[in-house]
Amino acid sequence: YLRMDTWGVKFIPASILTLENLQIIDLGHFRVFHFPISFSDPISFPAGIWKLNHLRHLYAFGPIMLRGHCSGSNEVMLNLQTISAIVLDRQTISLIKKGRFPNLKKLGLQVSSRCKDQVPELLQSLHQLCHLKNLRIYLEGKGASGTPNHESMEWNIGCKPQELLQSLGQLSCLTILRIMNVFDLLTCGVVTFPPNVTKLTLAGIKCITDEGMKALGNLTKLGILKLLGSSDDSFDLNCVEGGFPQLQVLEMSFLGVGNWKLGNGTMLRLQSLEINYCEGLNDLPNELWSLTDLREVRVRRPSEPMAHMLRNLKIKNAVELVIGDIRT
Repeated sequence: YLRMDTWGVKFIPASILTLENLQIIDLGHFRVFHFPISFSDPISFPAGIWKLNHLRHLYAFGPIMLRGHCSGSNEVMLNLQTISAIVLDRQTISLIKKGRFPNLKKLGLQVSSRCKDQVPELLQSLHQLCHLKNLRIYLEGKGASGTPNHESMEWNIGCKPQELLQSLGQLSCLTILRIMNVFDLLTCGVVTFPPNVTKLTLAGIKCITDEGMKALGNLTKLGILKLLGSSDDSFDLNCVEGGFPQLQVLEMSFLGVGNWKLGNGTMLRLQSLEINYCEGLNDLPNELWSLTDLREVRVRRPSEPMAHMLRNLKIKNAVELVIGDIRT
């Protein structure tokens, strides 16, 4: 086990490859505190990572980028299960296509402008990771001025939303998916996600159309859904009838939602609802309080109309209501 406090360190020397018995490399853990996410220079790591054939988990506070050439031995890293974040480029794809990571279960990818116009092809290579269960994708974005900002963000990866979703939709092995810097992904005409996903986190959302919400509701195995916004633009959240059949936990944070509607028979198994800093939302659907499995509703920083409504609400079933940090 090797742990280094490497915040700010951008270069890992090749001498690390001499520690052949390493099972865990811990360079820190990446945490997101705000959206949109901007990326600094990645951590340079020697491409001969395959020499660490006992390695099981590689954690880093930011994405690593492999330097050098992946040539020589065809040795396979049978034990490797986790790469917390790595730049998706030709070097990474070469290792995946050569089958160097056959048992990888958890992977974080930074998708950036470094491989513009090649992203769909690169994402196709993920199909070779037949044991991959947990995927986190960081999409590079920029504003109109070339720098990240909340008002005018767009992707900077040379890929249309439909192409990204088409590639991800074929990853039937995935059960956990996180996409950072979603922006307008949920507004494109055809929205598809891996069919067997049980936990889905979408961060940096600017807007959600009815088609986008319907696509989420059609995920029949989805149990946990987290929607995190990045814009003050207002939009309606319309959940169609019979959607979200297995959803138990719903979290909405910093979304610009102004009106939320629940169709009949929607979210019938919902147990926990958390709404954080959605200050444009002034009311909750009446259908919500009829859900027999609902046990907790937590609302942080509600609008004044929302706070007034919740304080005067008479709940018939055994739902625990938390407004800010005050339980009622």
